[in-house]
Amino acid sequence: MAFSPDGTTLATASLDRTVRLWDVASHQPLGDPLTGHTDEVNGVAFSPDGTLLATTSSDLTVRLWRVARRQPLGQPLVGHNGTVWNVAFSPDGKLMATASGDKTAQLWDVASRRPLGEPLTGHTDWVVDVAFSPDGRLLATASHDRTVRLWDVASRRPLGSLLTGHTNAVQDVAFSPDDTLLATASRDRTAQLWDVTSHRPLGPPLTGHTDWVLGVAFSPDGTLLATTSADQHVRLWDIASHRPLGSPLTGHNSAVYQAAFSPDGRLLATAGFDQHVRLWDVTNLRPFGQPLTGHINTVTGVAFSPDATLLATTSTDGTVRLWATPSTWVDRTCDIVGRNLSQQEWDRYVGTAMQYVRQCARYPSGPGADPRAPAAVYPAGP
Repeated sequence: MAFSPDGTTLATASLDRTVRLWDVASHQPLGDPLTGHTDEVNGVAFSPDGTLLATTSSDLTVRLWRVARRQPLGQPLVGHNGTVWNVAFSPDGKLMATASGDKTAQLWDVASRRPLGEPLTGHTDWVVDVAFSPDGRLLATASHDRTVRLWDVASRRPLGSLLTGHTNAVQDVAFSPDDTLLATASRDRTAQLWDVTSHRPLGPPLTGHTDWVLGVAFSPDGTLLATTSADQHVRLWDIASHRPLGSPLTGHNSAVYQAAFSPDGRLLATAGFDQHVRLWDVTNLRPFGQPLTGHINTVTGVAFSPDATLLATTSTDGTVRLWATPSTWVDRTCDIVGRNLSQQEWDRYVGTAMQYVRQCARYPSGPGADPRAPAAVYPAGP
């Protein structure tokens, strides 16, 4: 699942061999499903300019689609001889990288839709994830052979030796926003931070989970790392100290598959095998409200829209759900009421001990209140 860069379109991949594009405003599908793959679709990614969509499949192919026309761009991209698990566009949109069960990754030239050189070889088991560095110079590949490799994109050659240390399959890989760090999640029950320049582990593994670590996600400012695990817990880590922030986030009663930070970094969303989605206040490490319920099977993905007003979730129940995020709850309430409290109402319902603030930033102070009153700043917690 992926939002388009402008947040107007959502793309979802399905075991039914199709991809769907959805209009975010109307919550309706955009035309018919995108068909052509002959086996389950595993991954989707929009190009940075939003004009193209890449899809990967167990049919061993990659497909490119024109988003506006909802039509394939040329023939399928072939070359892998194993399931294609994942795909990523380079930040400039000129290249794609794919991860495959044939133990290789592949770089593709988007304009010509051709492989860029030979496959990237060296892994001895499935390559399950690929990630470009934010500056586009590096590519990271994660493999079930327990290793990670860094590649120089320009030369398509490995940078240094294998990143070793994990003792079981590596499930996920992510670059920090500033390009300096790499984070990996492993079935050995640990996550690891790596120094991108030296290609060495940055301190000891991040330990504490008691089952497979399934996912890693950096906060937008790069100061925190979230890890999700089959042990039902989510952990937040302080990057500077390499130490956990408080106790594990508990509430899911089955494996936690994926996590995503909101664009402002104040909320964390998690997807669980328990059919629930949870929101967490990153500031106080507490649940934000009750679980988001409605899915009737494993929730496999969570993603915030670029403007942070929506959260999208996907599930093996065959559905996609869109949820209004807390940032929109206040706005919607203010639009319904259409004004701020008067000073008299504030004194009655809030109390005189607290200074008056405008509850709705877009509206002037209420009757009798100081017209220069500041707007409220809402915390990420309930």
